[in-house]
Amino acid sequence: MILEFLDETLPWRNFKGKNEDNIIEMKRKCLEDPEHLLWRTTTAEMLQIKNIFYSIKKLQYADKPDYGYIRTQLQELLSQFDTADCKSDSIFIGRVITFI
Repeated sequence: MILEFLDETLPWRNFKGKNEDNIIEMKRKCLEDPEHLLWRTTTAEMLQIKNIFYSIKKLQYADKPDYGYIRTQLQELLSQFDTADCKSDSIFIGRVITFI
């Protein structure tokens, strides 16, 4: 969801016909190689997004995410935006501010 807030296009969003098996396979590939398949445009240089992704990816089913760490990463990311002069990012920033 964060990737979509940052205008990153998720590869499976463009599939014609929305074949469930194709979508599942693309999501698997993205999890195996996120550097090349997920973070291709606006998020390619956002270390905080990668930190959040890898901290969640290493969790087991019963594990709880470290919400404090995620919050800190989002706050760091937010600090990179000029919120006073931010029209195109205002939806993202509003959602992040609400979240954190």
